[in-house]
Amino acid sequence: MHDSRIEQLWESRERKVLNNIRERIWLSWHGYRHWCLLKTFQENNLVALEMHHNRIEQLWESRERKVLNNLRFLDLSYSNLKTLDCGLFLNMEKINLEKCSDLIDLHTPIGCLIRLVNLDLYHCCGLKSFSFVKQLESLEGGNVLKKLPEDLGLLESLEKLNLAYCKIRDVTSSICKLKHLKNLDLHNCDQLERLLEKLGDIKCLEQLDVEGAGISHLPQSISLLNGLKIVGFK
Repeated sequence: MHDSRIEQLWESRERKVLNNIRERIWLSWHGYRHWCLLKTFQENNLVALEMHHNRIEQLWESRERKVLNNLRFLDLSYSNLKTLDCGLFLNMEKINLEKCSDLIDLHTPIGCLIRLVNLDLYHCCGLKSFSFVKQLESLEGGNVLKKLPEDLGLLESLEKLNLAYCKIRDVTSSICKLKHLKNLDLHNCDQLERLLEKLGDIKCLEQLDVEGAGISHLPQSISLLNGLKIVGFK
């Protein structure tokens, strides 16, 4: 990528001169002004792409599809992103899409994201559903879901589940299969009417946040969880 191409997208006071992008493994490009990446952008050695607060709507133009095999970390938070094909990231470990309020399609083909452990979808208001990835350790899904999928329990490695501001009315029984879950955040789930009576089956649970949730009582089974910290219940 030559300086002349960058100048088309950046005002002189904002642009960053990338003299030799092939030698870089971490690219921070905040405030990117174009709606997609340039056709000339191809970086097999790139392991991190940090492009928050930008105007990007999709990674590539129309039918352009470039796979970034070595990319491990992607931050497109606070962008105009509308669609993301996760099949382009075979080795991705962490994706941050916080406050991508225009995002409507998160395409996750079978077999992709096999190394993903952290997914942040906080305040992705337009996204109604998404496929889960079995090895996730942390899921931030604030205000995305109205109903928890029955296969939630397949996230056998999950340690942190943030469902703050979701419009769920109940919690699926499959959540009790999350044997490694330590932190469950349900704050401001104002439509949530009750918690599972078997919530105490989650033996590793250390913190439960129900601040602003609509529940009126806690299940008796949580008395079995020694050391459980409950936030927001009065």
